[in-house]
Amino acid sequence: MPAWALWLIRFQVGVPYLYGGFAKINPDWLRGEPIRMWLAGKTSFPILGQLFTQEWMVMLFSYGGLLIDQYYGQTGITDVRNYLEFTTNEENGLGADLPAGRIRVYQEDIDGAALLIGENTIDHTPEGEEVEIFLGNAFDLVGERIQTNYNLLADTVLEETYEIHLRNRKDDQPVEIRVPEHLFRWSNWEILNASADFNQLDSNTIEFRVEVPPQGETVITYTVRYTWPR
Repeated sequence: MPAWALWLIRFQVGVPYLYGGFAKINPDWLRGEPIRMWLAGKTSFPILGQLFTQEWMVMLFSYGGLLIDQYYGQTGITDVRNYLEFTTNEENGLGADLPAGRIRVYQEDIDGAALLIGENTIDHTPEGEEVEIFLGNAFDLVGERIQTNYNLLADTVLEETYEIHLRNRKDDQPVEIRVPEHLFRWSNWEILNASADFNQLDSNTIEFRVEVPPQGETVITYTVRYTWPR
């Protein structure tokens, strides 16, 4: 292969990574969002997991992403994560503080035996607070995110549409799947239409909560418009 062809390939590969780095130069990314939230779900990672809650590690990932792009607007097949949520109040049967440490979660199988379905660590949690434990990725749930439209209407106006396909491969159990969407391109955004209700979690994140029937599929579509100052 001639040298010019090799350099052409390198250039073509490098362009999207360079653009991805520039796309991350916005206030949310520079203050560590949503990297902080993503790393919080990876604390079970061997050896390094306990470091993912450290602020310096969050900043390392955030600013490192400006140089090594991790494609913020990811499309394609994505993992669906399992979480266990409960509160430590008396109404839910606990009524006590939880000390920091490792929690193992078991589920009764068809034979009545205790089956380990996940484990993670928690911080000290006082009575009356919510606890969220990441248990790992679901093997029988599939998510797929597809960008179906990208339209630059003007120098300061951009619209794009996404389809999110959620598939439940369980035989007889419906599931609720929560879909956070990070509206990363700019802080001034508007949802023009959406096929399901959503909640706004923060200045640049919305979340859909939908039920997917057993052996079924639910599709979410939404269109967002970004506007920039002149």
